[in-house]
Amino acid sequence: MGRHATGHLQRRPAGRAEGVPREAADRGRPAAQPQRGRDRDRAHQGGAFRARAAGARGDLRNAFRLLSARGRVPIRRGAAGVSATRVGGPLLSAEQAAAAHAGPLGAFLIAAGPGTGKTFTATERFCWLVEQGVAPDQILTVTFSDRAAEELRLRITNELSARRPDLGAQALDGAWIGTFHSVCARLLDEFAYLVGAPREMRVLDETGQRLFEQELMARLRSGATAPFDPDSFAALSVDDLDDLLRSGLRFLLKLKGRGINPERFRQRALELHHASPPSGERVRARGEGNGPDPALAEREAIEVLYTVYRAYEDALHEQGLRDFDDLLLEVIDALERVPEFRRRCRERFRYLVVDEFQDTNRIQLDFIRLAAAENFGNVTSVGDAKQSIYGWRDAEIENIRSRFPGQRLPLTHNRRSYQGILDCATDFIRRDSDFAAEPELVATRGAGGVTPVSVLMAPDSRREARSVAETIRRLHVGGRAFREIAVLSHSVRMLPREFEDELRRQGIPYVTSGGSGFFDRQEIKDVLALLRLTENPMDDGALVRILQGPIVRLSDRGMYRLASRRLERSGMRLRDCFDESMREGFPEMDAKVSAQALRLVELTDRIGRLRDTLTVADILNRLLEESGYLRWAELRAQRDGSPRALLNLRKVFQLAGRFERDLALAGIGDFVRHLDQVIDAELPVGEAAE
Repeated sequence: MGRHATGHLQRRPAGRAEGVPREAADRGRPAAQPQRGRDRDRAHQGGAFRARAAGARGDLRNAFRLLSARGRVPIRRGAAGVSATRVGGPLLSAEQAAAAHAGPLGAFLIAAGPGTGKTFTATERFCWLVEQGVAPDQILTVTFSDRAAEELRLRITNELSARRPDLGAQALDGAWIGTFHSVCARLLDEFAYLVGAPREMRVLDETGQRLFEQELMARLRSGATAPFDPDSFAALSVDDLDDLLRSGLRFLLKLKGRGINPERFRQRALELHHASPPSGERVRARGEGNGPDPALAEREAIEVLYTVYRAYEDALHEQGLRDFDDLLLEVIDALERVPEFRRRCRERFRYLVVDEFQDTNRIQLDFIRLAAAENFGNVTSVGDAKQSIYGWRDAEIENIRSRFPGQRLPLTHNRRSYQGILDCATDFIRRDSDFAAEPELVATRGAGGVTPVSVLMAPDSRREARSVAETIRRLHVGGRAFREIAVLSHSVRMLPREFEDELRRQGIPYVTSGGSGFFDRQEIKDVLALLRLTENPMDDGALVRILQGPIVRLSDRGMYRLASRRLERSGMRLRDCFDESMREGFPEMDAKVSAQALRLVELTDRIGRLRDTLTVADILNRLLEESGYLRWAELRAQRDGSPRALLNLRKVFQLAGRFERDLALAGIGDFVRHLDQVIDAELPVGEAAE
């Protein structure tokens, strides 16, 4: 394993005090044996699972190629008059060819409007550079999410395999295709001896970051980390302090993204404070007003924010942790401080490709500048200022406009939408002065034949919902099926309730769907049920999930009959009903279902009795393998042509491995409680990338 273990980190004192299950949960289990097996080589944990996952991925190579071809739609001639050339198989428009084949030396900005083939063009740029004699591991390609990096790597792999079979399937094994933080972690790992990086470094991912911040805020509020006694502040109230603690850290981390450390923040804030006194001070200077001194309140607020920022940095250091910005800041510092490191990076990376360039923040741009040739002379950036979505991460669209000196290569032919939709969007966007000079987008699909967009301005959500429902009704009367009509919202949670009420009132059938999170996936819920039942055999919810899951498949009728046994005696749990039914030969189930049910319950009981002698990864691996769930996921992947379920199972395994690295003595109960905490806090855990 590398030195940089990215994980969700939640610190608790070592030991099993919190991990001891309820007495009922240990019914029938022997006393815990002395802990064994913790010192085995972690590299061998769960080998069967990883081998199978890799094997299934290989079996689905053709499916991956189909997936990677999304978006490469043959150009429809006549609508926009786009010329196209064939390069390595897919059609490449003249604009895309000009952008992907520019240079190769020079600074180039591929200004890719929505639907113009941005990822396709970035893929072509990489492959074309390889065809010019550049080794794949001499091209640094960075993007902004793990999923985007995986998709880009997959597309490049498939394209190079088709165009350069002589390179072999391992051509991209050492390629530098990843997120900014993963690239920086790899650089620190590879050049630790040169830049003086610590030998052990653990990096918080987004979930771990949120958990870490929550724990820090709890410690600050309790006074365990910093002396935040409200009585020690003359001008700040309790509510003021709470507001500073609640929102201050987000603000401070934005400063960190600009490379401003706690001491620099405090110095600059006090300079601004002394240079421009608060307006309230001027009011009192005229003899008006009373109450707390605004100038004193501002100085105290600066000290509170400084203390919070310093406590955050100290807590990271004490626990041996890094956040994403730390990785970039340490690499930037090394590039500026160690000339030999900068020279080696520039020798290694002959070319750089930066995807989603509009989402770069200041320190990311500094990294690109230092790793690239002078004046960005070997950088191709791909992006669109209109599509910047990471303002909360301190991304600046000015990066794409003023700080990058590259030749602008526009992509303007949209293959996704009809012209009317593009015209409406362009008209709307141009009303923002920042985008008044944006070029027209041309739809290769043509006008579309109908007026595609109308704007409804309703005074409230109730009348908006009524108007939308009436429009749907008119479309249906005009011959449109309900299933051909969609109501889109930023998220299902943000859709006003009045919409569903109005659809029901007008008798319009509908279903709601939205992007489900990682823990909402069927396979993840099933695996969590296996873990919960292993930890606590009296967990009714977990038992229901297992009995009605894809391995046992107990019907609703069978489940009702089984659970009805509880009506006979008060205090019975579902597990009691199951055990009683087992003694009677499972009259509620047929032979096949009862055999599978008994096998899975006995499996969780058996592994549960061994839980203090096995690692979390060992337990998870045995559950997946011996339950047959891993085999089910493989078959599902082959049937669906997508390895999503299998890759999500692998991600659970990775979560378990990270958890164990962070808490070496933690057990299965600790892991289950950790996942519960992540779920309850609604922390973001993305699905595995295909």
